[in-house]
Amino acid sequence: LLLGTKSFAELGRTVRRLGLPYTPEELEEILQTLEREGREYFQRPLASDYLMILMDAKVLYVRDEQGHLVKSHVLTALGVNLEGRKEILHYKLFYRSEVLETWKNALLDMKNRGLTRVGLFVTDDVSGLIGLIRGLFPLADHQLCTVHLLRNARYHLEKETYQFFLQRFKEILTSPMDMAREKFLALCETIEDQAPAW
Repeated sequence: LLLGTKSFAELGRTVRRLGLPYTPEELEEILQTLEREGREYFQRPLASDYLMILMDAKVLYVRDEQGHLVKSHVLTALGVNLEGRKEILHYKLFYRSEVLETWKNALLDMKNRGLTRVGLFVTDDVSGLIGLIRGLFPLADHQLCTVHLLRNARYHLEKETYQFFLQRFKEILTSPMDMAREKFLALCETIEDQAPAW
């Protein structure tokens, strides 16, 4: 029920409509417990090493106290630990534009909770982010998320060039690892004259 609702108040209304045997006081206690456990989870110490961390900010529209839809962003960091298991490392809702400072706060939060080494960060191309990651995690590699890469290609390339790029990119994704890099670099060289800035 909690995952399907947008607020604790809405959850309370749903529970009452369903006739579930919870008094308002019991429901409030359950919600407080869930909130406390969630807060503790996102303040927990982290392992020092992760194979990979995928980070992205997504635009969400959430209802404020008055019921108005408000544009917000949620920044999420998904880590892959040394055993190959995924875990959410950071999750923060904020009500301003996506700026480098928000990313810096997220990275520092994880670092302060014990994170020291990351093999690979996968992110979008927020201005200054690569330099920030290199400063905080000098041994980490960085890769642009392929979703963002394709979105940027669609935005920056002419329609025919984008279709050409997309077709070649799909072929690259199915190529063996050693050939994929060579094919991608060749693709970039092919379209460089048509879109040098991109």
